[in-house]
Amino acid sequence: MKIAVWHNLPSGGGKRAMFYHLQGLKERGHQIEIWTTPQADNQYLDFNSIGPIHVVPFDSPGESVPMRDRFGYLGFHQDTAMRSMIAHSHVCAEQIQAGNFDVLFANSCMVYGSPYIARFTTLPTLLYLGEPLRYLYEAQPQLPWCAPGEMQSWTSYAYWRMLVNDLWRQRQLRVIMREEQLNAAAFDRILVNSLFSVETCLRVYSLDAEVSYLGVDTRIFRPLGLARQPFVMCTGSFQARKDPSFIIESLSHIPVSRRPGLVWVSNYTDSVFEARMQQQAQRTGVDLSLRKMVSDDELVRLLNQASAFVYAPRLEPFGLAPLEANACGLPVVAVAEGGIRESIQHGQNGLLVNRDTHQMAQAIDSLLSSKTLWDQMSKRAIDIIDSQWSLTVCTDRIEQALQQTIQQPKAPIAE
Repeated sequence: MKIAVWHNLPSGGGKRAMFYHLQGLKERGHQIEIWTTPQADNQYLDFNSIGPIHVVPFDSPGESVPMRDRFGYLGFHQDTAMRSMIAHSHVCAEQIQAGNFDVLFANSCMVYGSPYIARFTTLPTLLYLGEPLRYLYEAQPQLPWCAPGEMQSWTSYAYWRMLVNDLWRQRQLRVIMREEQLNAAAFDRILVNSLFSVETCLRVYSLDAEVSYLGVDTRIFRPLGLARQPFVMCTGSFQARKDPSFIIESLSHIPVSRRPGLVWVSNYTDSVFEARMQQQAQRTGVDLSLRKMVSDDELVRLLNQASAFVYAPRLEPFGLAPLEANACGLPVVAVAEGGIRESIQHGQNGLLVNRDTHQMAQAIDSLLSSKTLWDQMSKRAIDIIDSQWSLTVCTDRIEQALQQTIQQPKAPIAE
């Protein structure tokens, strides 16, 4: 197959998942070219080894919303950033159409969730969607549609300023939601990473999606035979929805004499949030070490030295990181939410708990206190990766989905 790829992804698990897909397809002889934006982290992983990369300009206006856009929202018009992304997508689609490709394989957009690109091509289109724009549909920590709290009298200037700003913001969110819905519906087929994500697509888009589970590159993530050390670890962006506060509090419940430290490997952090977590760790007696943007070699070394992988994000659609830990022989202790319930088998390759810090602490402590249990889970974790989460099986799934997409009738392009 000759495959055109589009994405607008930052560094992190979603981009690594895409890299695994493309790497597997490339190794099977498929021809691949990639289109992306300057926003995407194009230095993360060696995508140049996959095929040519076309970075097409996307002129984002930045954080501030121009006044003309605010008035435009009153009529539910697309804003400046949307029009810029549409122009970018038109250019990409024209270049892809001219390249005689068999299929467009799109991945997520960090700005719009489901990308625009499928609305402007006649090629068969397949979207691998990591997640929709969750802040529109989930309380993080509050749904954006909630009315403001009690305000000053309606005769005050503050009240009317709040009212106008709220009106603009609500209209903006409704336009973003409309565009994301139209974008998702334009694809011939949508793949997701878990059954949990299938339900999410049905709930937020009213569209059917299919599961195509991810895999782990065991050439990179593998046991190294290093001595395990008294720390647990987690990987992922260091932000509230990954809930490091929960992990820190959980560790604080373990007696000091056997309390492990916490190493968090992050591709993103906010300085204010980081300072707050460091204060919590210091106050509760937890040794927190934050490592930023480490190499794969360093990450694998840490996974081979840690004593457990701890994981507590809120409603994570899948979670590739725990499987990478398993591939290094590291058992996982996780909160049983979202897609993690499909990858971690309780008592086999890890332990699942409710979102309760005392339960989490007890599970971590019991795992680290029993060499027999730890050894059993470590061995079983490697066996499960080899049998269920290999890159070979992952590539089989994505290759078959692309071939089926080419063969099915093309949906009409949205107006």
